[in-house]
Amino acid sequence: MVETMNYSGPVFHSATWNNYKTALKSEPRLGKLKAFRDQLLCDTAFAKSLREAPLDVLQAQYPMLRINDAAQFLPADIHTRIGWHGDSSDIASLLRQALDLDIQLRNLVKTSRPRQQEWHSWRERQIERYRREDPSTRAAQITHIPFAFELTEGCSGGCSFCGLSADPLSHNGEDSERSKQVFRNLLQQLHHYCGEFAQWGVLYWATDPLDYHKYELYADTFAEELGQWPSTTTALAETQIDRIKAILHSGAIERPWAVRCSMRSPSAYQQLVQKLTDHERALLRLLPQYKQSQSVMAMAGRAFDPDGAKHQLEVGGTIACMSGFLISLPRREIQLITPCLAEPQNRNGYRVIATDTRENLDELLNSLNALMRYLPCPPLSIRTKLKVTIDDSQFSLYEHENLPNLLTELKIQPST
Repeated sequence: MVETMNYSGPVFHSATWNNYKTALKSEPRLGKLKAFRDQLLCDTAFAKSLREAPLDVLQAQYPMLRINDAAQFLPADIHTRIGWHGDSSDIASLLRQALDLDIQLRNLVKTSRPRQQEWHSWRERQIERYRREDPSTRAAQITHIPFAFELTEGCSGGCSFCGLSADPLSHNGEDSERSKQVFRNLLQQLHHYCGEFAQWGVLYWATDPLDYHKYELYADTFAEELGQWPSTTTALAETQIDRIKAILHSGAIERPWAVRCSMRSPSAYQQLVQKLTDHERALLRLLPQYKQSQSVMAMAGRAFDPDGAKHQLEVGGTIACMSGFLISLPRREIQLITPCLAEPQNRNGYRVIATDTRENLDELLNSLNALMRYLPCPPLSIRTKLKVTIDDSQFSLYEHENLPNLLTELKIQPST
């Protein structure tokens, strides 16, 4: 059965998620089953041994689990080999329902809308445009969230898989009463423009949340204004276990799979296993992002290959999940951006429609209001010069039979 998701005021609620969290407290087998599923996903040696002797490995490493607990998460060919055709256990069904919330949430975000009509109209066009351009399964997961804050400049993770090509960490983020008030003022204005849709904004982009030592304070402010903690993805979980534990005891876990851990290496997964309990890890979404894992990287950012256009349409061309406002507090800058297939001019898989930078942090609210005037279409006049900001390789996506070679001509000579 598919859960009907709903809002109560500004807060998103999920009965399935609440049932899952409650069951974790009373049924240790559920935590073990989530641990089994994570190891199958993250530990290639374990996955290989399980294929070779599934029942023996399950009994040896997870004696608490029965085959009808684990079978739903095994490949179909193993079902045939062990002759399993039975029903899944109650805890297996509950875990599957909880995991499926991720897909349902993505669909919910995509079908949500900003309160401001011009923003809504523009965003709908961006969703439809990108749907036509990228046929990959990954593209269907792009949710077009409303905004993202960067609290630091750059990222300490140095991840080889970074789809946004984050620069090395160079600014740890401002910590002052002024920055907190500017942040709150921006949130309030975004809430005004977005309504309930604002709760899908995030507090990271080409940054890592845990690089900012006051991230939890800003997340609490987010919750005070919008009703719940922001969704949080980090690649530094194994390096800051105490903070992960603290976040798991915060309002973050009221939201399904709100804490996601991108793992840069097999050892990062092993450290989480050693340092977190089954119960704690059962509340995290673990995302292995190393070559030995089963993950498939989008061809964007550091993984962009200009000669791999055909493969890009199979695996996806961006991880940039926003048609909205990228707000950098350290740079005093706001950009209006939207996803695109990564290409030589936009290697990180998004286009910048407009940018507003201020010398004074207090003026960022003016930047936001100024950029709103670009929606649903940038202000144009008969004197406005048009120029091409995409690579030749994408001209075919936009050319019209009645205007052949227009983009080529504009690239050579911008024109009114």
